[in-house]
Amino acid sequence: MENGKLYDVIIAGAGPAGTAAGRMLAESGARVLILDKARFPRQKPCGGGLPPHIVPLVGPLPGHVLESSVGRVRFSYAGGRPFDVVLDPPGIVMVMRDRFDDHLLQCAEEAGCEVREGLEVTGASEGDDSVEVVTEDGGSWRSRWLIGADGPLSRVARTVGLFPRRSLGIGLSAETEVSPADLERWGGTICIDFGVVPEGYGWVFPKRSHLSCGMATMLPRLPDIRRRLQDFLDRTPATKGRIRTRFQGHLIPYCDGTPAITSRRTLLAGDAASLVDPLTGEGIHFAVLSGRMAARVIAEGRPLREYEEQVNDEIRLDLQYAARLAGLFYRFPGVSYRIGVRSRRAVRYFEELLAGKRTYGSVHAELKSLFAARFLRGIGGRRD
Repeated sequence: MENGKLYDVIIAGAGPAGTAAGRMLAESGARVLILDKARFPRQKPCGGGLPPHIVPLVGPLPGHVLESSVGRVRFSYAGGRPFDVVLDPPGIVMVMRDRFDDHLLQCAEEAGCEVREGLEVTGASEGDDSVEVVTEDGGSWRSRWLIGADGPLSRVARTVGLFPRRSLGIGLSAETEVSPADLERWGGTICIDFGVVPEGYGWVFPKRSHLSCGMATMLPRLPDIRRRLQDFLDRTPATKGRIRTRFQGHLIPYCDGTPAITSRRTLLAGDAASLVDPLTGEGIHFAVLSGRMAARVIAEGRPLREYEEQVNDEIRLDLQYAARLAGLFYRFPGVSYRIGVRSRRAVRYFEELLAGKRTYGSVHAELKSLFAARFLRGIGGRRD
């Protein structure tokens, strides 16, 4: 089946990157088609924690999407004595990805995007003045430009010859029922334990009526991650002995470099471009940011290379510093954790990073001197 219509832009993938791009393009007057293999709302394994600086990018969240706001982060190492960081004001927004992503898709549709759900993009072919996109039902669609926002195993990237150099971490998550009393107790607190999995952490995030919990590692393979997550939940006070949904896995794409994310008529955004924080695994913010960057370059008729340059300058450069911090932290997790916990400066950097007031580049420079001083003092000195 061939669709004779010529769109300005086809977007493969209706996640945060795709809908951010689609919404901005439609608002600029472009004819936009968004294709996604899923039917929305759809389940998406994810902690659902949004940094505060993402809200201005996506607009106010309605009540049915906003689960809670978090004012405290409780850190621990291997189940040891916890250390609390109080966020003032509470800044981390909690969502369920099925409702959050569905809301963003509705916003894109209301802006003027045409949306086709249940249609997976299986291939793309670039011509001199257009791109032909093929879907799993044998359909053929044409546009002047194509945005690949179809996740870490992007079909678009593979078929147009873009193979971003990257690494793939893994995540595993579940939803946990809790009593109203426990929900009130843990409702404003995120729990993070760095000692339960190599090169990663276990987490518990509060939602409106339950707790989301899981584990993430930057390793490409960890055969016993399911057992590790089970053990973590069994000894974490908030989740011990609670009923859980089945575990769901997902990939965490990240890279430390600047591989090509544009070709003649195609741009990659979000997970498809491996724009994920290699320290935390967070990618929603970078998905929305890159989607908007891609849309702006297309809407303004600028060369696609300018999108890649902007991503390199405004996202990837900072993620490279995050990768350096991750390499240090995950190589010496126990020592790194103790240094951070004992330093008021490190805690302040963390708070400013969450609030979007600092970059990883500035934090990396500050922490290098802090870590060096701590190592020279043999660790365990006074708090800075």
